[in-house]
Amino acid sequence: MGKQVPDIARKGIVDKLILIGEVTGGNPYFTFFERVYPECKKIPFNGTTLSAEIARHCDAFPGDWGDENGIFSVVDIFNWTDSQFLYFCKEYVNPVFNRSRWDDEVGERIDLQAQCVEAINLYLKDCGYELKPSNKIGDKTQYKLEAISGVKGTIQGIVFAAVHKPEILFTDFLNQEIRIPHNADEYLYYDKAIENGGLKWGD
Repeated sequence: MGKQVPDIARKGIVDKLILIGEVTGGNPYFTFFERVYPECKKIPFNGTTLSAEIARHCDAFPGDWGDENGIFSVVDIFNWTDSQFLYFCKEYVNPVFNRSRWDDEVGERIDLQAQCVEAINLYLKDCGYELKPSNKIGDKTQYKLEAISGVKGTIQGIVFAAVHKPEILFTDFLNQEIRIPHNADEYLYYDKAIENGGLKWGD
């Protein structure tokens, strides 16, 4: 069975988060990974645990595993289960992490959380999930991960507002092309492309 969040989406998310910066949110690497990937505290690694090795090679001896790309490679993020990766996405934007950057142009510190949420959602939405605000405490926003409801696959056309149940003929079964031979004035047929944002009432 394939992944719900395929490698191309995982790589896109990880690459964008690294580009945004402040990956660990001001925390030691082992603290960061223990929150976003709790299993690391139990996974055997070099005679100890993955968490302990992260503390050694990323915190005590920075650079042992290279940059963030090297670290994510060592923890094998692309082979995590879907539930583990989705948990990572949700916890990554947990307000316990303080990600910000000083912007010389505006002369103030910019909170990076919104950029991280946007980067994650850019890919997760195409996989059927989305981070949405769930709670606000002071200036901190908590997020929850929600499955996006809807029809799986590609929609070829929607017949709606029919007066009676229409008779539908497939003129090209492979390409899902249809024709309704009778009473064309008794229904509406939507056959335009449906964008990532979905089909809205105004459309």
